[in-house]
Amino acid sequence: HNATFSALWKSERTGEQQGFRVTVQGGAKLGSPLLCSYGRKELNEFVRTYGFADEAAPREVSLQLELPRDDPYRALRQGLLLELGAYRTFTVRSVAPAMDLQVFGKLLTFAQVVVAEPEDLEEEDMEKLSDALRGKYLGAALEFLARAAGAARTAEKTAGAVAGPDAPHGRLCLTFRALRGEVFAGVVAFAREPREGSEEGVVGEVARSLRAL
Repeated sequence: HNATFSALWKSERTGEQQGFRVTVQGGAKLGSPLLCSYGRKELNEFVRTYGFADEAAPREVSLQLELPRDDPYRALRQGLLLELGAYRTFTVRSVAPAMDLQVFGKLLTFAQVVVAEPEDLEEEDMEKLSDALRGKYLGAALEFLARAAGAARTAEKTAGAVAGPDAPHGRLCLTFRALRGEVFAGVVAFAREPREGSEEGVVGEVARSLRAL
């Protein structure tokens, strides 16, 4: 598989036999690879259907934010998040836009409600509450978001390392998890001050896309 392919393939049936025909427009040298394209698909589909990971394929991950279980005000925060429509899982994509604008706003709202002092959550007007939290807790909320995305990236690494590269499909699993981890790394890069060389490729694409929102 290659995005810049030289060969075209299609399925053919001759009588009762099923086969493939590969056509090379312009010919090919003996021993040279015949690069075909499986089309533009999501990373998950390449892995699930064809058994390989395309590093150039778009990918998406689910970012699950958690309310601390030892927080005595957990029920209060959860109720507010439900009322604000922010108690949910957030999907982040590797290509712009990394998130829908409204969903991105709810992501920040979730983080702000988590880090806010309880007395600042007593405002009954939800619009005024959102504005107040944004002005006072944005920095702390971004740090919470960075930690959550960092933990999700670590979980991807751990899941990829369970089988090991020598196990059946182990190397594919490692690659797949590493590619997904880059999306979480992009969220971390967005939420924290960028470090030199940390915003290349997918990481930079996700970080820049989130900043543009």
